[in-house]
Amino acid sequence: MVPPNTPFVRRSFLITLFLALTGLIYFNSLKNGFVFDDRHYIVGNYLIKALDIQGVWNMFSSLHVWDYLPLTLLSLSFDYWLYGLNAAGYHFTNTLLHFINSFLVYQLVLQITQSGRGAFWASLIFLAHPVQVESVAWISERKNLLSFSFFAFSFLTYLRGGMRVLSLLLFSFACLAKSTVVIFPLLLILYDVSFTGKTVKNILVEKIPYFFISLGIVIVALMSHSSAGTLRNHPDDNILYTVFSMMAVFREYIIKILFPINLNIWYPDQVYKSLIEPQVLISIPVIVGYFWLVRWSYSNQRAVFFGMVWFLIALLPVSHIIPFPQMMADRFLYIPGVGLAIAVTAIASEYKWGRGLLALSIILMFSLLSISRNHVYQDDFHLWQDSVSKNSNHTRSIMFLGLSYWSNGDRERALKKLNQARILDPKNNKAALYSAHIHAEREEWEKAESLYRELVQKNPDKAEYYNHLAVFIGNRNRTKESLGLLNQALERDPDFGLAHFNRGVFLDKVGDSDGSLRAYQKAVTLEPDSAHYQYVLGMFYMKRTDRPELGRGPLQLSLRLNPDQPSAETIKQALHQNR
Repeated sequence: MVPPNTPFVRRSFLITLFLALTGLIYFNSLKNGFVFDDRHYIVGNYLIKALDIQGVWNMFSSLHVWDYLPLTLLSLSFDYWLYGLNAAGYHFTNTLLHFINSFLVYQLVLQITQSGRGAFWASLIFLAHPVQVESVAWISERKNLLSFSFFAFSFLTYLRGGMRVLSLLLFSFACLAKSTVVIFPLLLILYDVSFTGKTVKNILVEKIPYFFISLGIVIVALMSHSSAGTLRNHPDDNILYTVFSMMAVFREYIIKILFPINLNIWYPDQVYKSLIEPQVLISIPVIVGYFWLVRWSYSNQRAVFFGMVWFLIALLPVSHIIPFPQMMADRFLYIPGVGLAIAVTAIASEYKWGRGLLALSIILMFSLLSISRNHVYQDDFHLWQDSVSKNSNHTRSIMFLGLSYWSNGDRERALKKLNQARILDPKNNKAALYSAHIHAEREEWEKAESLYRELVQKNPDKAEYYNHLAVFIGNRNRTKESLGLLNQALERDPDFGLAHFNRGVFLDKVGDSDGSLRAYQKAVTLEPDSAHYQYVLGMFYMKRTDRPELGRGPLQLSLRLNPDQPSAETIKQALHQNR
C-alpha cells in the first residue's frame, strides 16, 4: 500500500488517510479532561485569558512556570477564546496539530530521501506511535506539537531553497513555542553532510544566523529555569553519574520506540554510579551497536545514517547535559522519533518480501496501543493509577495518586497513599504537607498541627512551612501566635507574597485595619498577577475604607486575570454599584 503517483491524487489520498487515521486514534481523547500541569498552563493561567493587545504583550514579555513559550500561550489563548474551559476544544486542536505534523513529516522525509514509499511509512509510524500519545492527549504538551509544526515548515523551506529569511523566521517561531528545537541548525548541517556536496566552510557559514537564534533562546531558557529553581546539580555533583544514568535511558528509549509498552507519565529517575552496574552494562552493547550502524550507514546508506544521527542530535536538549527535573519522558521523543522512523523505513526498504503486510500490521498494532493509551489521560486519577501500577515504588506518582483520591473526596485512601509516599521518601515534604491539609479538613487538629510543626522543624529556613503552620494556627483562633509565625516567614523571605497576604487576613481579625490594608497592598505589589489578591484588596477598599473608588482598579484587574473565578459575579456587582 503506497500513495498514488499523480501529485494531486497522492496529496489528496494522504490527507484523507492521515485525517482518518488521526481521528480514529485520537477520537476517544476528545472526552478527556484537564490533567496534571493543565491547571498551570490553562485553568489557572491568567496569561491566556485576555486575547487583546495587552494580553499578547503579556504573553511575549512573561515567563510561564519556568519556560518562555509565548506562541504556545497565544495558541492556548485562541482556544480559550473559542472554548473557554471546555477541555474537548483543546484536545481537538492538539489532535489537529498532530495530523498536520504527520503530513509535514511525509513532505520532509520525501524531500530528504526522495523515497515516496519511505516517506509514507515513516509518517504513518510517526502518526500512530504510542509514545506520541503523551504529546497529543496531554494538552500542556501543545508546545511540543506547535514547535514541531514551525520546525518542519522551516526545514522544508530551507530544503527548497531561495527563502532563507522565511526559514529563519519559522525557526524563530518554533523556538518561541518550545526551546528544545534549538538543535535545528545541527540537523541542517547533518542534512548537508549527508546529502549535498557543499564544502564545510559553506555549510557552517550558512548556519550562522540559525546558531545566533539558538544561542539567544538557550540563554533565555537557562535564565528562566534558573529563576524558577528547576536546574539541578549532577548526582553527587559528578557528571559521570549522569553519563552512566543516561546510557540506561538511551537504551530504554530504543526499547520504547521498537516495543512501546509500559509507557508512563513519569519514569523514576534511576541514578547509576558505575559502568559495572547491570542496567549500565546491558546498555553498552546497545550503544556500541547503534554507533557501529551509524558508521556503517554513512558509507552504505545515507538515509539510515541521517535518521540515526537525527535521533542523537534531537535528544541533546533532554540528555541532561544541564540537568532538569526529569531524566526520561515519552514526550521527549516527539522530534527524535522522526529520525528513527526515517532510519527504520530506509532499512526496511531494502527488503521487498512482505514489507507492506508487515508495515500495515505494525501500524495497526501501534494504533490500537495509542487508542488504549489515550484512556489513561482522561483524568488525574487514571493517569496516576496507571503510573503507580507500573512502578509501585515511585514516591512522586504515589503522592499524585493520593492527591487524586483527595480531589475525588476519598480522604482515607488519599492519606494512605500520601503516607506510603512519605515512607518511600522521608524527604517528600509535599506529601507530608498535603497529609496535614487533609487532617485539618477532617478536623483532626492534633495530627495536622504535628505534621505542620514537623515540617517547620525539618526545614527551618523555608518560609512556606511557617506560613502553612500560621494559617492553621490562625484558623484555630490563635491569631497572635499566627502573626508571630508569619513574621518569622517574612524574616526568611521578605518578598513572600502569600505570607504578606495572610498577615493581612489575620491583622484584620485582630482589628488592625490599617495594617491589614498595608499587608494586602504589599502582597499585590509583589504578585500583581494574582487575581485573588487583587479581588481581596479591591473589596477591602470598597467595603472597609472611605475611598471605595480605589477598589475599582484592583477589581477590574482581578476580573481580567481570571474571568472564571468564583467571585466573578460578586466583582461585577461591586463594580456596578460603585460606578
